[in-house]
Amino acid sequence: MPASSYQSGTNITKRQGRSDINSQTALLSNFSLATNQVLADSTSKPPFREGIEYRYEWEASMESDSGVNNQVATSTWLRGQLYVITKVEDTKWRSLLKIKNVSLAIKHGEKSSPTGNAFIELTELNEQLSKPFHLLYSGSKVCFQNQSGKVEGAAFPDDKEPLWSTNFKRAIASILQVDLSGINNYIYSDKELSLYGKCEVNYYSSPMGENQHSVTKHRDLDSCPELPLGRWRTFIDMPSCPGGGQQTVAGLTSTAAYVVAINRGYPELLKIESSGVVWLDPFGVDKSSMKSKTNVTLHLEKTRRSTESITPAKLAFKDHLKFVFQREEKTLDLKAAQNLMLHPESLIYGQENLRRRSQLDLINAVEFLSAESYTSEQRISMDVLPLSAISYQLGSLDYANAKALYKELAIAPKNEKLHSARNIFLDLILHSGSNVGVILIRDLILEGSLDVWSAARLVAYAGIYVKEPSEKLLLEFQQITEAKISGEGDQLNVFKNAAILAVASLVGKTCSAPRVCRTVKIDEWQKKYYGIIASSSNSFADRALYVHALQNVGYGHTLDSMLEMAIKRAPLDDESANDLRVYIIKGLAPYKTQAKVWNILVRLLRDVKDNFRVRIAAAQVILDEHVTTEMLQLMQQLLSSENNSQVRHYVISAIKTIANNHNPCNTHV
Repeated sequence: MPASSYQSGTNITKRQGRSDINSQTALLSNFSLATNQVLADSTSKPPFREGIEYRYEWEASMESDSGVNNQVATSTWLRGQLYVITKVEDTKWRSLLKIKNVSLAIKHGEKSSPTGNAFIELTELNEQLSKPFHLLYSGSKVCFQNQSGKVEGAAFPDDKEPLWSTNFKRAIASILQVDLSGINNYIYSDKELSLYGKCEVNYYSSPMGENQHSVTKHRDLDSCPELPLGRWRTFIDMPSCPGGGQQTVAGLTSTAAYVVAINRGYPELLKIESSGVVWLDPFGVDKSSMKSKTNVTLHLEKTRRSTESITPAKLAFKDHLKFVFQREEKTLDLKAAQNLMLHPESLIYGQENLRRRSQLDLINAVEFLSAESYTSEQRISMDVLPLSAISYQLGSLDYANAKALYKELAIAPKNEKLHSARNIFLDLILHSGSNVGVILIRDLILEGSLDVWSAARLVAYAGIYVKEPSEKLLLEFQQITEAKISGEGDQLNVFKNAAILAVASLVGKTCSAPRVCRTVKIDEWQKKYYGIIASSSNSFADRALYVHALQNVGYGHTLDSMLEMAIKRAPLDDESANDLRVYIIKGLAPYKTQAKVWNILVRLLRDVKDNFRVRIAAAQVILDEHVTTEMLQLMQQLLSSENNSQVRHYVISAIKTIANNHNPCNTHV
């Protein structure tokens, strides 16, 4: 600027300066008010312009890992395109959504994103996800309301569409809503529909420049009608403290972040990132035993004008986005975030290719375990890098290919590498939770293909990992108790006992409430087992075996009879009778919240004339897992007058353990 101009500028009088400053301030104030009004008008509208087609590129990942080895994960990745068209019909904002060109990748092992060529388009996946669905946004063309960015309802025209597909679309719908009415306040709250019901959400906004805003929302899941003690927590099988008043030992979070731009008076979602985590949490999220994380990212790629009609006749909108459950007893396995589709490998590779791939992986695993000097106990640990991946893909095999793979690995019994691969295969297919694995083990035993020790070891946990128990599976597996297997006295007894306990475990898992079996009557099993236990003509070994079997099924209708056996005092030197009572008492843990059971446990603990092992068993049940102030006061009273050194030592040791294990359910005491 020339000096004369500068000097001229500096010679303005103070009065003139005040006048100009006031004018400038008034102008800026009016401009700010106008800008805020435009922003307010924009944020009261849905996030899509009428008659415009929006195309988003999206990617979703579902990843599960263990807190023991959080560098290793099992993950499923989906990506595709989402098209959104919005129109006003009957004064309502309605959006038509179409998902197209979906591809899938799966990955086991070290955490990283899959490469582009790992994604495969699947006809089965696209056929369902490509079916259009509709959203109804709150507000109207006549009078915009401050909540027009919120979803009011959803409709899925094809009533035969599978639940996994509609649930995925509900998740997408819950993401495509953002309340911008408080965007100028930076921090504000609202209520929105979600997978968990209508929940409170907390918003945080900040300007980014270039007419864009960053908006983040966190769902307050404690406010949801389905949480924390409702249907969703039951579905994901989250353990919680008794009474619901203390901290839960599992957690769930849900967050979404948006980049919002104002375009021609409408808010547009340029980018969306949504994240949700479910974790089992005995000692805090950072040390959780299992964690499943879901991420969804959408980028706006293109917009164009559209004249497509979006609403078919008689479209029924449901005023919720809640997750719909397959059946009442369904639970979510936290080890399988891939619940969108169970075991997709068979769809990707085909059964024969999957079998060949599994054979090679098993042989490589033998070499890996040998090179790393793993012990025999560690060979089935899911924290060993290749084993969780192999187990998961073995769960995708059908029976014919699982049996063929076994034969291929058993073709040369003297080949040490193949023999080890065969044994690992049998362990891992059971760990996968596959029903095929359970039936394969049964058939191999019935055919005499397994030695008695291997048969006993495999049968012992055959039903433990089953993810989809069914009455059909139970009835077929029951045949294992009639197996004729080569072996000598003790060997045969070990196998027989393992088979009895395995069947009992599967009965309990399949037919316990709320599940109901048509053919198998669980009360008949309970009565049968109790009859053997109560008969003094049976050996102590048989009676003790069936106490454990009854515990696997559940005491159920025999609970009162078992309580009578527990309190029936035996001579102090009758070890067998008192040991049987100990076994019975330890099976009372699931029922200790019942008043009659609690009173008997306290009675047994306080009876100084009873066998000390019986009294310690009662203390173990009382202090099992979660403790209350009442329990600790009981122990304090006991220690003030207890003379038996074994009982005193156990109680003091147990309380020290409770104090040091940081269980969140016990911190209040």
